[in-house]
Amino acid sequence: MLKKLSALIAFLILSSTFFLTGCKDPTGGDNITPIPDDKNPAITLVGPSNNNALALAGSNVVFNFRMDDNEALKLFRVVGQQFDQRDSVIGTEFIAYQDTISGKISFRTLNYLVPNLPIAYKVRLSAYAIDTKGAYNKTTVWVSVVDAPPPPPPYAMSNNYPAKKVYSKMAGTNQHLFQFTLGGQNPPLNATSADFAETSAFAGTFNRQINCPNNPNPDVVVVTNANSFNYDEATWTTTYQAFFSNPDPKNISAPLNAGDIVIIRLFYVPPYERFGILRVINVVDDAGDANDYIEFEYKYTY
Repeated sequence: MLKKLSALIAFLILSSTFFLTGCKDPTGGDNITPIPDDKNPAITLVGPSNNNALALAGSNVVFNFRMDDNEALKLFRVVGQQFDQRDSVIGTEFIAYQDTISGKISFRTLNYLVPNLPIAYKVRLSAYAIDTKGAYNKTTVWVSVVDAPPPPPPYAMSNNYPAKKVYSKMAGTNQHLFQFTLGGQNPPLNATSADFAETSAFAGTFNRQINCPNNPNPDVVVVTNANSFNYDEATWTTTYQAFFSNPDPKNISAPLNAGDIVIIRLFYVPPYERFGILRVINVVDDAGDANDYIEFEYKYTY
């Protein structure tokens, strides 16, 4: 009996040694392979390039999404919320679409029927990727209700013009003015020929704001960012949609910062709207006024 008990104890010691050392480095070292952390799933809009769509009530808008997870996906869900012309919430959130998904990568298309809402109302659609453990991430798209379908793209988009500058109006030069077609090489001599201008009015204060001195329309500037507008793939159509789906265009921009994208509605030449787009690279507010400037790259429709 004693021999059997000794054998059992020896077996248990050997087994525990195996389990404790089973995760060791097979080369004989003491490194233990860590278990990777579980990550939240990712979801991205893969089409269209602009997350703001214009559509008639009763029409369909299509968005395409990609979802990724390091373990396993479970659910694709889209939650809607309606807003009026003043961006006030209407009613409660609702599930606009839901579908079971699986695997580590999944693609889904949302074919959304725009409800019968008044013109200028908006619907926010929050698309969620949810994994088997309940972790999630979301991305957001917007649909704005319009009274007529967007016109076909009548204009091409120029190539990108990098690293241009517009200086403070208080810098004492005409370089506070900018005209897109001149490429920034020959600043316009007066405001009536400029597409936009920096607006500082007091010495020692750099506003970092721009307006459009030759455009009598009061709603000419929209400031957005890379989360809402794809600058690199901008077309006349996506720019038109981003400008006219924005709830609050201005006649002067807010103070600009690096990363801001500014859509400028140019002086109207019938029959179609024209636009310039700035992507702000840097804003320098130096001592004095002479070296205060906004650095940007830009494109324009033509």
